[in-house]
Amino acid sequence: MPGEAKKMIEAVRDFILTCPLLKDGHVRVDYTGAEIGYSIDPLPVNPVIKTYVDGGSKRQYAFAFNTKERFTGDEREAIENSGFLTDFTEWIEAQNREGNFPELNDTKKNISDIEVTNSGFLFGMEPDYASYQIQCRFLYTQEV
Repeated sequence: MPGEAKKMIEAVRDFILTCPLLKDGHVRVDYTGAEIGYSIDPLPVNPVIKTYVDGGSKRQYAFAFNTKERFTGDEREAIENSGFLTDFTEWIEAQNREGNFPELNDTKKNISDIEVTNSGFLFGMEPDYASYQIQCRFLYTQEV
């Protein structure tokens, strides 16, 4: 369906924007920016996990949460950045426990879980900045 991918990424972005840990309250898609910033990037996975006999299916939407943080080699910065990754993971886990999921605004799609699938890791380095990534997904059923 046209626009489905756009709706999914918008729902994820809107959901992530509710995270109180974000420093600037701005989340881009597919680009963290030139300095400190956040990005949601869709990941290439097969969306269908299981197809049911009625034509419905269990599906996943995988995405990476990327963050670019200041990093000059100072150990305190590295510890702070690592702490942010842990705190963000715990926030996702808390949202899952509470049943607080991205809002898809689609009566045929019902989210059942949101989870971190790959703990945060250093993704890249630039002068004065480090990029980190946490891979996540939400699981949902899609009715026919």
